[in-house]
Amino acid sequence: MIYNYVRFESPTEFGHSYLALGTHEPVRQQEQIEQWGLASYHYLARNLSVAFTLLPDFLPRAPYVQLSGHGLALWITTPALLLLLWPRKKGPLHRVLWLTTLFVALPSLLYMNSGWVQFGYRFSLDYMVFLVMLLAVGGRPLHRVAKALIIVGVIVNLFGVYSFDREWKHYRIDPKAYQSVIAN
Repeated sequence: MIYNYVRFESPTEFGHSYLALGTHEPVRQQEQIEQWGLASYHYLARNLSVAFTLLPDFLPRAPYVQLSGHGLALWITTPALLLLLWPRKKGPLHRVLWLTTLFVALPSLLYMNSGWVQFGYRFSLDYMVFLVMLLAVGGRPLHRVAKALIIVGVIVNLFGVYSFDREWKHYRIDPKAYQSVIAN
């Protein structure tokens, strides 16, 4: 808060309201920010889609795999999270952890930015620890299926390590709007 006060003369300002003022380079979402603000239920459908439905495109020729600049769905980058749908037991922490996950996820789900340009849904890192805790308290042993899902997740993320910020041919983005991202 002290840092925010020194930078912006307000302890609660962290810089995002300047996006709407247009004091820096214009942002692509300027009209949306002016119409709905930085956080709104209007952004919920898009952010839920980014978090849960974005799949890779498999192509018949090079580059063979291409991803949205918004990244991949959570269950693709971390397939072991699918086990959350079938816990063996639901102890007293189960509901508390789901509520905590919801309350931590809600601000990013209502935020005007989906996390563009990314490999996976980066805002999930805010609540991933609670999802992992849910896996732990769910009482499901690390059987073959669980281990296979973990291995698939490692393989998927190795592709992310290989491609992200190196092989832009694997990402569908607007090169004109993100020329500085691609050039670096």
